[in-house]
Order: sequence, then structure tokens, then C-alpha cells
Amino acid sequence: VSIRKKYFVVPILEKLASLKTPDCISVLGYLNEPIFFGSFQGATGVGDPKLGTALVSFAIIKTDEQSRFVRRAFGESIHELGHLFGLDHDPHSFCVMQQTRDLSSLDARSLKYCNMHIRLAYDYLLGRGVKLQPIDGFIERQPKASEAVAPPAAPAQPVSPQQQAQKEKADKKPPQFSDVYPGDNAVISGDIGTIRARVTDPKDGVGVNPSSISLLLDGIRVDVQFDERRSEITAYAGKLEPGTHTLQIDAADRAGNTAFFSGSFTIE
Repeated sequence: VSIRKKYFVVPILEKLASLKTPDCISVLGYLNEPIFFGSFQGATGVGDPKLGTALVSFAIIKTDEQSRFVRRAFGESIHELGHLFGLDHDPHSFCVMQQTRDLSSLDARSLKYCNMHIRLAYDYLLGRGVKLQPIDGFIERQPKASEAVAPPAAPAQPVSPQQQAQKEKADKKPPQFSDVYPGDNAVISGDIGTIRARVTDPKDGVGVNPSSISLLLDGIRVDVQFDERRSEITAYAGKLEPGTHTLQIDAADRAGNTAFFSGSFTIE
């Protein structure tokens, strides 16, 4: 269906679904023409997990630089397949599931899943009978958020050990948690996907210590990622059984002031 020289993706995704064989998990299609879906008038790709189909458009990402075009097409393909595997968007540029807003951020984005999304995709594929090697073979060291691609920062003014010690000694205010998902007493239908929270230090503080952050889900430690630029904690929750679950997050600033969030939520 062509409207205003753009193609509505729904009938195309449905057509791709009709091509699936009984042993087919997902179908990925490609189109040279521009596509749209809802308010997304310049979409580079769309995936429908219910249909198990996705579509990538080359209209926006095409370029005369062959290597750059191949990289963009490959990245968009892996990204849309991730949605078919049940993956959410990621705030980090070192994960291919980052949602990009322009071509420069698309070019800077990694072509790989982060460890959190590898685990989720791994569980999805195992649940559909795909034979895979142990997950340790897919996991690799992830860069810290500060190592992600970002504009160069202005040179920091040198701080002597004495000045740093005085600043830490003067900092008496602990970090603060906000925007925790799922929040305390929340009731959620289905999987929660990714646990998220912001942890910030007061403006005159010495900053959150990334190595101090820990997260316990039902009393079990879960791997976390911390984006220092966004002050955002993310963690993959896995598949949770219906019922009440507990969540505890601990953090400290570089001066040793501690803070924690403790709550419970219900999965229907």
C-alpha cells in the first residue's frame, strides 16, 4: 500500500508472515522504498514480534560509500531481529539495540548485542527449540558507559590528591534514586523486561561510584549496567513467575555516602 510515496509496513509484514514455514522462527524482508508506521514517517526498520516478521528500508540509510551502507544495513537487520526476539531498546551506543535518531548516531552504534540482550535473545531462541552452545560462548566484556562513543570532553582541570580528599570529606549527601521501574507496589501484566532506575548525586557532590552499584531481585544478585552520562541503571530481569517479587538497589558516591531503594512489585 503506497501512500504519499511511502509504503505502509503492516500489509508487507503480514505478507512476509504468510511465507513462513512451520520450522521458521522469523522472517526479515528488505525494501528500497521509504516506509512508515503510525507516526514514524521515516522509519529505517520495523519489526512485529507477534507476526515474527521485520522489514528494513534502504531508502534513508543508502549511501555511495559501499562499506558504510553494508554496515548500516547489517546493523538495522540485527536491531530488528532483536525486536523479534523480544528485546527492548537500550540506552547505550555499545549495544545494537540502541534507538537511533539520525544517521550519525546509527553509524556510531555497535553492531553487537550487549550481554543483557544476549541473555534475553538466548532464552528466546532456546524456548523455540534452537540448539545453542553454552551462553558463556556469547558473552564478552562490555565497555563502561564512559567508553561509549561520545563527543570529546573538555580537558578536566587537574585536582590534587589533597583537594580530592577535601572534596570527598565535605560531601555528606548520599545519592538519590528516581524513576525506578518497576516501582514499589507496582502491578505489571506480563514480563517486565528491563529493570531501570536513575541514581544521581547532588550537584555539589563527588559523583556516583559505578562499582558500588548492586541490584538484588528476590534476593539474588543481577548483573547491572550503569550509563554515567544518563545516571541510568539497567538490568535484565529474565522471565518472572506470577506473584510478588522484591527489588533492592544499593549505590554509593565516591565519598562513601550510601543510598538504597527497596520495594516490591506484583506480576499478574
